[in-house]
Amino acid sequence: MRKNDIITLTIHSYQQDGFGVGRSEEGLVVFVPNTAVGETWEVRIVKVLSKLAYGKAERLITASPDRIENDCPSFPACGGCAFRHISYESELAYKKSVVENALLRIGGIAPGPFPIYGAPTTYAYRNKAVYPLGIQKGDVVYGFYRTGSHKLVPATVCKIQPEDAGKAAEAVCEYMKEAGLAPYNEETRTGHIRYVMVRVAEMTGEVLVCLITACKSLPAKEKLAERLKMAVPGLASLYQSVNADPGNRILGKELKLLWGKPRITDRLDGLSLSFGPESFYQVNRAQCEVLYSKVLEFAGQGADIQNLNILDLYCGIGSITLYLARHCKKAVGVEVVAGAVEDAKENARQNGLDNAEFFCADAQDTPAILEKIGFTPDLVVVDPPRKGLGEGLCRFLGELAVPRMVYVSCDPATLARDLKQLTQDGYRVDNLAAVDLFPRTVHVECVVLMQNVKNK
Repeated sequence: MRKNDIITLTIHSYQQDGFGVGRSEEGLVVFVPNTAVGETWEVRIVKVLSKLAYGKAERLITASPDRIENDCPSFPACGGCAFRHISYESELAYKKSVVENALLRIGGIAPGPFPIYGAPTTYAYRNKAVYPLGIQKGDVVYGFYRTGSHKLVPATVCKIQPEDAGKAAEAVCEYMKEAGLAPYNEETRTGHIRYVMVRVAEMTGEVLVCLITACKSLPAKEKLAERLKMAVPGLASLYQSVNADPGNRILGKELKLLWGKPRITDRLDGLSLSFGPESFYQVNRAQCEVLYSKVLEFAGQGADIQNLNILDLYCGIGSITLYLARHCKKAVGVEVVAGAVEDAKENARQNGLDNAEFFCADAQDTPAILEKIGFTPDLVVVDPPRKGLGEGLCRFLGELAVPRMVYVSCDPATLARDLKQLTQDGYRVDNLAAVDLFPRTVHVECVVLMQNVKNK
């Protein structure tokens, strides 16, 4: 098989990026985006490796019953979504299989039956957007980078972002044209503004806009704020983050509040939660409530939660910590981002939860914190970033040997890797649920309850 060969291919499964998977007559595995299981396509081969190939779908011969009409002009070019061409039911089935396969193949764990909780809507569910900027046909435009590149795809229509996000980005583009500011060019390292970040508090309507710039200062900041307020009446905060360093990191080390208040506030299942530009907050508020309700359910499974001391690692703005603090004896949160810890402390105050305490530290430094405050947890909750816990933290948790642990994960592969280590250290998987916080993408969230059987 060679590049540009045209072959007939039947799609039998999906791989981790949502590409359809077929096998050529020679037995070579071929990945083809924007195809569905059960379909037969004429496929043009675009890349051939030793054990697999990549193809481009050229002509549909037999359609899958799961196929639906694409409703987004930016799909598939922008790369934000993977599944705008199949039904949501089939997407959920795929995501459940991803979790099952990862646990079995990587973790050596047969999960047994478990639920996956689909979202009530697949539209406008994200409360955070980060738009890179560029020049097209002489105009400043916002959008997303094409998959695997830094070529900008304009995103004037995006089905998963809230309307206010696009309005705010459009207002920034207009301001840039008036002020004579150029989008940052990574190749020449010239220009002024790199990204526009928009965060929306769904339940209060408050909006935070942050311009990530390569320049130190912005002209006509008052006009920028006025333009944004006209476009987005809910504007509550306007920030500038200075980042002139090369690379893909979004926010810089210098953060300036240009207008409004430091934080915006959302409500989550009765909790009032405030956050700024740097703080982590789940992008799908409605599904976050489902996720946290499972965390609470698992935390109370087989125990009197009112008498529990709970340790929450990677606590962010304290959302899980405070969610559990309403029901438990005491909750301690640990988070490495200083701004998020300040948000967490403020959130505890505004919710009147004096049984929650927060510390700014790396999760690896938790033993010293526990010793300092004399805190012995009965339950540990972990919600790490996509890279997971890693061997060192798994080892610490194994040595800590709390009776039970709840693991919240946004990556089934790293979850399975960590569960394998934790089961070797004396834990057993007792319960599992998957929650879809990211409809139309390949991502899926999991909640796992583990019990310590070594020291039971």
